[in-house]
Amino acid sequence: VTTDFGIDLSFLDGRIGLTYDWYQRDTKNMIVGMEGVPGSFGSSAPKGNFGNLRTRGWELALNLNHRLSCGLGMNATFTISDAKTKITEYGTGQSVDGWYNGKTYGEIWGYEVDRLYQKDDFVYDGNGNLVTTWAYRGKEVPEGTKGAKKVNKLKDPNAVYQDNFQGGNFMFGPGDVKYKDLDGNGDIYNTAYLKEFNGTLIIVSHDRHFLDRLVDHLFIFCGDGVVKDFVGSYSQYREYIKEYEASLKAKAKEEERTRRAVQAPGSPSASRPASGPRKLSYKEQRELEQLEKDIALLTSEKEELETAMNGGITDHDQLGRMASRFSEVTALLDEKETRWLELSI
Repeated sequence: VTTDFGIDLSFLDGRIGLTYDWYQRDTKNMIVGMEGVPGSFGSSAPKGNFGNLRTRGWELALNLNHRLSCGLGMNATFTISDAKTKITEYGTGQSVDGWYNGKTYGEIWGYEVDRLYQKDDFVYDGNGNLVTTWAYRGKEVPEGTKGAKKVNKLKDPNAVYQDNFQGGNFMFGPGDVKYKDLDGNGDIYNTAYLKEFNGTLIIVSHDRHFLDRLVDHLFIFCGDGVVKDFVGSYSQYREYIKEYEASLKAKAKEEERTRRAVQAPGSPSASRPASGPRKLSYKEQRELEQLEKDIALLTSEKEELETAMNGGITDHDQLGRMASRFSEVTALLDEKETRWLELSI
């Protein structure tokens, strides 16, 4: 349904024409998904004619016509227009990521900029260097608080820190963008909305602390079609992996000590030459010493890579290189530890 009002004016024997139109177009019975379909339905919601939208706009056109005495005619048209489309009926959805009643077509949601940080916004020491502190979700917290990030200390005790936007070694300072805390809750990054969102979101993030505030269940793809179910956050999973690897190493060392104790002089098996400890050659002894050094270096490198990858790196190429090296180091470490056990038994 379209409603249109227009005015056409002409001046100077048709040399100048002015046209103005205002219109409203209602589009009804758009095909949208049905609401109230449970997730157990097993498929996407059936679609029906449930949606409406309205477009309002105007157009102004100026026409110029002129004919020379030789018969040559010239004309030009200048046009300016504007239109806005709004959803008038689309279920009960309220998510800014989808359609909802009252949504303007093409609208963009983002953070509202307040101003740029100034030098006077921060605290400095006696040498003129920025003083640092720790913040979590916009508020200053003690060092060591889980999820806290190092930030430049703000002079205003009631100021909101933008720690959620920091990554790697970056810290907000003079000249950086300062966003507005529109709802006044002291936390600009709206993780509460994400927690309450009932749909499915695909989030690409290397910020472990951000993920810890949202994720409480993990599916671990181990390769070869193996998927493990883990209840907990990403940090809890990393702690579990460390404890699991440590228990495997402790078990291997305990088995080694048991074998050596069984093969020690005076033990029942010591009288049997076939089961006695094998004496290493000079070359094998040197190999064992080098393996211990290599294992220490690889273990240190593995820990450094793991820390760096969990530190909020945003460069995908760099993260890919680090992940590739982490896999290589893990494989080398397993290989050398296996060889070390063979020589040690």
